Amino acid sequence: MSRLSTLASFLLSIPLLAGPLSLVAAAQAPKGVIADVPFEFSVNNQRLAAGPYLVLLNSSGFLLLRNISTGKSQFLMMFPESTNTIQSQGRLIFHRYGSSHYLSQVWIPGTTEYRRCVQSRSERQTILAAKSASQAKVEVALKSPTK
Repeated sequence: MSRLSTLASFLLSIPLLAGPLSLVAAAQAPKGVIADVPFEFSVNNQRLAAGPYLVLLNSSGFLLLRNISTGKSQFLMMFPESTNTIQSQGRLIFHRYGSSHYLSQVWIPGTTEYRRCVQSRSERQTILAAKSASQAKVEVALKSPTK
């Protein structure tokens, strides 16, 4: 096997090795919350379907969004921000430009911190294209999962 194909095999195996480790980290996170997102949205240059999502935040700042209906998961690197007030209600905050929604912030209940997404290239292009169009913030409440 050539060095190039060996390197390619190794690089392709990294997600397979990291995946189970990431799930362990997410499992050790504080209790997850549920968000029922009624529209398709984008985050980190990925389009996600409308539906119920399990939201888990781990100690290293990664956020797991798992579509409960489809089982598809998205790990997000987000930036921590804080406020002076403990949040009693969690929420997802989206920026809306026309019919496009982009996840902007994740507020976890019972904490003074929230997580902020970096604007993707797609969102920046949408902003430029829709300068004359209205921008709005849309909030989706989080709730504890039922057992």
